[in-house]
Amino acid sequence: MKSMKLYAIAAGSLVVLALSVPLTAQEQPPAQTTTTTTQTPPQTLTTETTDTKTKYKHHHKKSEKTKTKTQTTQIPGQEQTQTTTTTPAPTAPPQ
Repeated sequence: MKSMKLYAIAAGSLVVLALSVPLTAQEQPPAQTTTTTTQTPPQTLTTETTDTKTKYKHHHKKSEKTKTKTQTTQIPGQEQTQTTTTTPAPTAPPQ
């Protein structure tokens, strides 16, 4: 008989605890999410190549040809996203 009462008290405590958990969860304020998106500016990459050819005749410089090539590449800006989620501390249930 004593074990039956002990079992009833334990089961009753678990039922009260199980019913109070959803109420506690509802009392929490909602989490706040902040998303920040930044755009980096586009960049320009310039490469310059110079090729020089010199012709000699009897150890004297006869002529010199210079060829210069310039290549410009546009690098688009990149998008960076940062997300921060803040969850406030739960409030104490009313007693």
